[in-house]
Amino acid sequence: YFGCPVCQDDFDELIVLSGKTDVSIVYFTQSPESSARKYLEDYDVDFPVIPVPKVDGYRVYKDYGVGMMGFNTMLGILRRAGEVKNKGKVHGEYEGRETQSPADFVIDGGGKIIRENRGLFDADALLEFLKSI
Repeated sequence: YFGCPVCQDDFDELIVLSGKTDVSIVYFTQSPESSARKYLEDYDVDFPVIPVPKVDGYRVYKDYGVGMMGFNTMLGILRRAGEVKNKGKVHGEYEGRETQSPADFVIDGGGKIIRENRGLFDADALLEFLKSI
């Protein structure tokens, strides 16, 4: 969600990545629509940002098998939190589950998941994969 400083930084990296590839990006957030709209006012985003309703415990995460953070992901988030604080990112409203694991997926034209990452976002690794397909 957009109150999470690590998520804010990952979103910045995703915007940069979107300018380096021609794939369609869809971004899901636990932030409610009103918060997402407010946050996005400061950004020039050319892909859809979809607030995920809290109904059924953020069902879309369950549907894609994304659970709570594992120990290594939690340690990585804590490390990154210090790094992004130095970039000026601060924690905003608590709008989602703090322990929700981050994840990113690449889905082909037929709807098949061809890359999945349940853990910290790595824009460089994702871009490398996208260039390889």
